[in-house]
Amino acid sequence: MNLSARLYVVDDEALQREAISTLLAEEGYEVTGFSNAKDALNALREQACDLLLTDLRLPCLSGTELIREALKISPDLSAILMTGHGSMETAVEAMQMGVLDYILKPFKFAEISPVIRRALENRRLR
Repeated sequence: MNLSARLYVVDDEALQREAISTLLAEEGYEVTGFSNAKDALNALREQACDLLLTDLRLPCLSGTELIREALKISPDLSAILMTGHGSMETAVEAMQMGVLDYILKPFKFAEISPVIRRALENRRLR
């Protein structure tokens, strides 16, 4: 695993964002957390990331809108959508736009860790 992978975590719930960011940093990833899509997009314009993990429900832009805009900036970006409000329609829309995985909240870190490794490996293979 490439432990120098740069991950952006976007979630307006501070505790969720901080917990995920801390656990991923402990795994050796370079992690930056954002509370909103606008800040994440601005950061992406300045410095690319390897993987974007975003909540579906965010203020201003939804997670799917964020991913759509992020892919315009960085077309080879890998993305994972996290949500506590999932539906089959949202999952299908996310997968059609290139989201690599769709994770329902609440989740255990042991469940998301292999998903992240798989997404990063998929990106490397592309």
